[in-house]
Amino acid sequence: MEKEIIYITSKADLKQAFLEMIQERDKIVLSTSFEKEKLDRKQAEKLAGMCSPTFRKMVLSGIFPEHGLKRKKFYIKSEILRGLMKNADHKIL
Repeated sequence: MEKEIIYITSKADLKQAFLEMIQERDKIVLSTSFEKEKLDRKQAEKLAGMCSPTFRKMVLSGIFPEHGLKRKKFYIKSEILRGLMKNADHKIL
């Protein structure tokens, strides 16, 4: 027979535990099939649901990393999604 253990914790500790579980779940989701999938600018804008000027501001602010040289720029799908999740609750512009 298994013994039951009851933990007494504060609301803040419980909230922190839930946030850590959600972050861990998000890491697993992002590290799956499209971790290295490359997107051109138009594809990345569509994924983020943004117009070109807004997307560019996000790139310049460092929220969406840009890769490549000169006119051969590309974006990583998982990095775009990570930037969106990380900044979902913040006013960016």
